[in-house]
Amino acid sequence: MRRNLVCILAFWVGSLASALWAGPIFDGKTLAGWQGKTDHWSVKDGAIVGKTDKETGSDTFLVHEMPFENFILTLDFQILTGNSGVQFRSARAEKPEDFILAGYQADMGVGHFGSLHDVRRRGTLQEARQDWVARFLKKPGEWNRYEVHAIGSRLTLRLNGLITAEYTEKDDKIPRSGLIALELHAGGPVEVLYRDIKVEEIPQRKLLYVTTSGGYAHSSRPLSREVVAKLGRDSGRFVATTTDTGELVTAEGLKGFDVVLFYTTGTMEQLLAKGFTKDGLQALIQWVKDGHAFAGVHSATDTLADWEPYWDMLGGTFDGHPWNAGDPPIHIDVEDPSHPAAISVPHKWLIQDEIYQMKNYSRDRVHVILSVNRSSHERQESAKRADGDYAVAWCRDFGKGKVFYSALGHREDVWTNSVYTMHVLGGLLWAMNVPGYEGDATVGLKKPASEFLPLFDGVTLSHWTKNQRDDGQPDEAEWEMVDGVLQGKPGSKHGHLFSPREYENFHFSAEAKINDDGNSGMYFRAKKGKKWPEGFEAQVNSTFQRDLVRTGSLYFLRPVYEYLVPPDTWFTQEVIAYGNHVVIKVNGKVTVNEIVKDSHQRGRFAFQFHDPTCRVQFKNMRVRVLPSLTAR
Repeated sequence: MRRNLVCILAFWVGSLASALWAGPIFDGKTLAGWQGKTDHWSVKDGAIVGKTDKETGSDTFLVHEMPFENFILTLDFQILTGNSGVQFRSARAEKPEDFILAGYQADMGVGHFGSLHDVRRRGTLQEARQDWVARFLKKPGEWNRYEVHAIGSRLTLRLNGLITAEYTEKDDKIPRSGLIALELHAGGPVEVLYRDIKVEEIPQRKLLYVTTSGGYAHSSRPLSREVVAKLGRDSGRFVATTTDTGELVTAEGLKGFDVVLFYTTGTMEQLLAKGFTKDGLQALIQWVKDGHAFAGVHSATDTLADWEPYWDMLGGTFDGHPWNAGDPPIHIDVEDPSHPAAISVPHKWLIQDEIYQMKNYSRDRVHVILSVNRSSHERQESAKRADGDYAVAWCRDFGKGKVFYSALGHREDVWTNSVYTMHVLGGLLWAMNVPGYEGDATVGLKKPASEFLPLFDGVTLSHWTKNQRDDGQPDEAEWEMVDGVLQGKPGSKHGHLFSPREYENFHFSAEAKINDDGNSGMYFRAKKGKKWPEGFEAQVNSTFQRDLVRTGSLYFLRPVYEYLVPPDTWFTQEVIAYGNHVVIKVNGKVTVNEIVKDSHQRGRFAFQFHDPTCRVQFKNMRVRVLPSLTAR
């Protein structure tokens, strides 16, 4: 009976999830679905009009009747006089007839546009830079666009495309669900217009986390259950159901889930004693093939080693751990730095954990994401693979479904390591096909070199050449290398300096410094010939007045308007190009994570000197070549 009840509930919850809101919450004609003081709110010419003719002693709100949890809210607004704001994840306060709310607010009004406020609780959570916001506000009489992203613990406000606030809620007591409302601020008079109000709810997948110990029982399992549940809650992407038995691993039980995650041990016989059935395990294999997701951590490969269908799906079987949990930390190589499971993992990640070697494994069948650095496995006598291939994390397509595995997770402190938890979260969301978490799964790729190589010798510009323009005009930029720093000579004019060779897939890193009102760029996969070379550009621009597209942008394709680095300050910008996937990081922060069209697959690096007012410098320019996804 209990099993049937769980399955019925899972189906019911799944049915609710399929009916997510995606569309207008204002019909453009009436205030249907909204509640507020009727003398303050009306509809005119397709817009909600909020108005107070005289000073008022308290705020008042027009409240939408439906609560929302994880969503993207978009709307247009004009403030004619006074101050207003958009409440979200809020609750009624004081008398219902006063229409007063407490909760988050996307603020608007002189001195407050774009700021994140917590009304009647904690005050201002994050102030927006008003000098910068002012450059994005429309003229009086024109409509501005607000976006509110409230997904899990992450809150982001965008005003006319500019991210004005990014905030992570760390207080689990603050509600993650609540009402949306429009404000008329106390003090008045106030007049504000709203239109085109839409909500897109973000679906939450259903995850089944199985921690059955038919064999060795890992002490980190209880903590891992808490961590996985919190990952789902904080990301806003899934709800976790945890179990220590195989009770829900059945054809019927799996209908309530989108992904199954194993942190398990045991042979077939041992698992059958824990509530699994062979029919249920067969159903799991077919369920994944039919288009669902399976993931495993740590000892998931020390499970069903005596049953080929399972390790054939997962991609490998535990064959001992040459690196014990108490051994010194080892270096982990990132083979695919563009993958969601690796995008937050630092190069040569140093971690202390129990590290496996595998049998029934070949990289010809999986896409390796992380592996043990050669310096770590060559000194370990019990590491016995003749090919020296010690994969730590991988993914693969399996039928219509996806599989992700990470061998890490033995120690409790690994489960509290944010790099590890983001690694696991990225793999799970990739496996579940969550938008924004796309990644490659090409199998059979050779392991890339782990070291970055310098692009310059630090002394000369040997073999680096100017642009050769098709229109016959000269490239007028002059460059020099001074104490290991590449810089455009003062007084130079526009031009580009190109690398000697072309690159396809790579991880590139450079430190840069740009002057106030200067403009430059790091081109990649670029071709000579045009004044503005064909290819991609990672923008370098802190405060250039004539172009609002700032450092961290993938020019033309993914603009970044935020003020990330001040002028005349060294910063690190990284570019990862992996097939059609481009990632840009500024001082470790991901600013671009984009799947681009099938163009500019190969080309040169080029550094830009924009104009005579530019003072740009580059140093520590390095690249690590990654494998081709087509030539294996």
